[in-house]
Amino acid sequence: MLDQLRHVHWIYYPIPRKEFKNLRLKYRKGNEAETKLLDSFAAQTKQLEQTKILLEESKLEITSLRKQARDLEKHDGDKVSLQKELESLKSELHLERQNRTDHVQEGEKHSASKSKSLLEEIELLKRELKLATEAEENSKKAMDGLAMALTEVAAESTQTREKLELTQEELERFKKEAGILQENINSLEDKYRTLLNEERKKADRYRNTAEKLQIEAEESLLAWNAKETGFVDCIKIAEEEKSYACEENSKLLELLGTAENMNKIAKQENQKVRDILKQALNEANVAKEAAGIARDENSQLKDVLAEKDNALVFITQENENP
Repeated sequence: MLDQLRHVHWIYYPIPRKEFKNLRLKYRKGNEAETKLLDSFAAQTKQLEQTKILLEESKLEITSLRKQARDLEKHDGDKVSLQKELESLKSELHLERQNRTDHVQEGEKHSASKSKSLLEEIELLKRELKLATEAEENSKKAMDGLAMALTEVAAESTQTREKLELTQEELERFKKEAGILQENINSLEDKYRTLLNEERKKADRYRNTAEKLQIEAEESLLAWNAKETGFVDCIKIAEEEKSYACEENSKLLELLGTAENMNKIAKQENQKVRDILKQALNEANVAKEAAGIARDENSQLKDVLAEKDNALVFITQENENP
């Protein structure tokens, strides 16, 4: 029975505690890795949002620069119209000079005044042309600056787009890694859950076995107590027989002097009584030894039952703790 209890205590741990701790450590590391991955994913998402904002700002700046370019082109159109008007006035002046040569006498005063007016208008147009030329140079400088700004914005937009693509690729890679890690975690959780269910079933079986063994031990203890009571009764009977034999011996000793035959008979009876006493003493000693053995075995059974209860409590706590 002690061997059975020791066997139950040994098979109560089918999986080494070191391996069980390794499983728990892997599970915790999986949770930490998942948390870090989620934090990294959140940071990448935030960076992606910032990149999108920068891209929108770049688009707005490009739109503003394009508007400025259109305004400059419109200004160039005004300059061209001024040049055309100047050419028209020059042609009119040339025609007027020809007309004045042909009609000097008829309209000298009128031609002179008109020529003066045309010359003044030409000077005005020259000044406007000069201003237009300066505006053109400024426009060219602005266009060059605009081109450089557009080039820089385009380069920055390209870099931003490349960063965005890299961020998206890294985000996809993180998503795949997160999916793989989640699958590993789910697999580990399923394995751990299955293992825990099996351990609970085994613990239930072992608990039932331990309860049966406890019942058997209690029954054995009651049986040994009954045997011990029987041994005590036998000792009492032997003591009573011993007392009775002593009384008989006294009677035989009193009758010893009556006759030799009676003395021989008394000696024989006395010898028989001594044999009976020895046998009774031997039986009493055997009964005492058996009672001592029974007490020792009962004490061992109680110790084994206490160890079993402690083992059950320890296994229950290990199974309940994640």
